[in-house]
Amino acid sequence: MQSNHHINITFSTCWYSFKAKFDFSVYAEWIRNMLSNVRAYNLVIYTDEAGLASFDFNAYTAVNPRIRVVIKPFESFRNYALKDAWMANHEKNASLNKWVDWRVNALWSEKVHLVNETVARKYFDTEYYGWCDIGYFRGRTTGPLRDLTMSQLRGWPNPDKIAVLNPAKIYYGCVNNDWTQIENCIRILNHGRAGESVDPRLNFIAGGFFMLHKSKAEWWAVTYDTKLHRHMMDGRIIKDDQQIITDCVFSNDTQTHFHICREEENKCKYDAWFLFQRALM
Repeated sequence: MQSNHHINITFSTCWYSFKAKFDFSVYAEWIRNMLSNVRAYNLVIYTDEAGLASFDFNAYTAVNPRIRVVIKPFESFRNYALKDAWMANHEKNASLNKWVDWRVNALWSEKVHLVNETVARKYFDTEYYGWCDIGYFRGRTTGPLRDLTMSQLRGWPNPDKIAVLNPAKIYYGCVNNDWTQIENCIRILNHGRAGESVDPRLNFIAGGFFMLHKSKAEWWAVTYDTKLHRHMMDGRIIKDDQQIITDCVFSNDTQTHFHICREEENKCKYDAWFLFQRALM
């Protein structure tokens, strides 16, 4: 293991046994991938009693002091107060409602608050914090979209990459390199006609990973929450958290707070949704 001197980032993640896109056995493999490689960062895992019963997190926390499990019932989420709105949204959300529980969408919008809680509670005291989906390290080595192998990811993230992060910026990854679509999205968000909205079938910003300086955590939680409530008040269908993130990233009043990373063209064989695997090595 590396010395604590080099560790200056804490990631949060979560595991809740809700109806999701994949079978539990698939998630279990991804969880093992992540927990077996917590060497150069600290990790806070939010879960509930059902989540704790479904996966043996204690096998990892017992031998790695950089991993901490926090029991947090879904009913204590900030987004649980919006459960009626989330349930109504789910009925109209045709792109997701057949595949996942309504609570999954609410959970996605809880990420910013969980990171803010990790900062405020100082479960680990570092300069930088972030969110990393528990299924971020999938270990795919064949097929059109691949990941770095777990051996290649040993020591992730490179502390030198963390050391040069800009504390004024929040880091996200872009999965869309079609500048016509991006420019049209920016136009609609800032100068669109009444009732005009971004095509929900288009993806722009990946929501499964972000990094920020601890001084930005509360701002991001409040800003995201404000934008989410505005979408709900306007009667828009909330497809997923990426819809809200994209609005914040490309809106004139908030865009300067973000640094958006893109995958280099020569790495196109890799999955852009998980570009920080490469960007932080």
